[in-house]
Amino acid sequence: MPVLALTGTLFVALWVTQLHGPQAIPNHWTALSALSAVGCFVRAAGNRSNRRALIGLCLALAAAALFRPTDALWLSQPMAAAVLCARRWRRPALLTALVAGLARGGAQWVVEAYCPTAAWSHGRSASGIEGGIGWQVATGDQLRTVAGRPNFAARARCPGNTARA
Repeated sequence: MPVLALTGTLFVALWVTQLHGPQAIPNHWTALSALSAVGCFVRAAGNRSNRRALIGLCLALAAAALFRPTDALWLSQPMAAAVLCARRWRRPALLTALVAGLARGGAQWVVEAYCPTAAWSHGRSASGIEGGIGWQVATGDQLRTVAGRPNFAARARCPGNTARA
């Protein structure tokens, strides 16, 4: 356990982390959440009576899922595999904490995706500003690029582009 604490301390003490960490949002905060989640997981797996570690695991995964849900999902998979495969770590409480943390952090993303009138849901209006962010089928463009031909057709579709198709 002291290794995780030392790792976290060294990570946040680096000048590059302090200077550029906040600019790399959400990567920096996802990394700190991952470090916390793994530390709490190891403590909860080693000590069955440590409820604080279970709560910490749930909260750390929820924080990681708030920043990036897919990163939190990938983070939780090895821990879930360890719970299912390691006989001495098989505890329903550990698996419940993993699922609860993912659900708690991912709930905001689900609500925002399915509730267009949500106050924080500005993605749809921002999509128009950025030129129509959404599902774009570009298989033909990708195949032309792999074949070595320039992809002028994709450039012609971009608004404001002056290149000829």
